[in-house]
Amino acid sequence: MDDGEELGPGLVAVFAALPDTRGRQGRRHSLPAILALATAAMLSGARSLYAIGQWGRLQSPDVLRGLGFTRSATPSVSTLHVVFRGLDVVAFERALSQWAQRVHPTGRGSPSMARGCGASMARSYPVCGW
Repeated sequence: MDDGEELGPGLVAVFAALPDTRGRQGRRHSLPAILALATAAMLSGARSLYAIGQWGRLQSPDVLRGLGFTRSATPSVSTLHVVFRGLDVVAFERALSQWAQRVHPTGRGSPSMARGCGASMARSYPVCGW
């Protein structure tokens, strides 16, 4: 698998099955796109909601499309907070682990890589051991 080509689409695919607890009215961004953005930002060193939001704003339209966004604007910090507050942590960690195992079948892609990341994101201060 070519990480450059599969990072966004692969993340979006595994996150597509997660339940979105937000109300339907006012949704601008899909849940899979938001979670793919947060994961990519965290893999790039972002460790707070503000840093995730800023990382997203600095990306090119092509990168955002690859992460599943249909608009040029990215989620605000308050949107990230709402998403992570309502996130099904167990389902998120399971999906992230599945993706990690596909990307790195031996070594860093172990299921333990994602353990605790969903809970951290849900508490609104993501800190993962990546």
